[in-house]
Amino acid sequence: MYVAMIADVSGVIAAATQAVGRATVVGLPTQGVIEGMTEFSMPDGSRAFIHTSSYRGPDGREVGLTGIEPDIRVDVDWDEVTTADDPVRDAAVEALKSSGG
Repeated sequence: MYVAMIADVSGVIAAATQAVGRATVVGLPTQGVIEGMTEFSMPDGSRAFIHTSSYRGPDGREVGLTGIEPDIRVDVDWDEVTTADDPVRDAAVEALKSSGG
């Protein structure tokens, strides 16, 4: 599994599968933003969005606070990644090959 700056269900899946040893996470650390928001309608017709949930992995790590530290870190500037040249993808493929996957 390779990750960039994720802030949604893919982060929950990456954290959960990494915590139980079912995935090798490759890429850069994530920002630690995995939160559910609830919308509240205000009397004047405006809306407020309040963070009301986060995710704690099976290992007890609060991913919304700590982010995900990859097992294989690949430092890359995302604006330099192209379809033909993606060092994170290449590292993920090498990890799969070396694991027999």
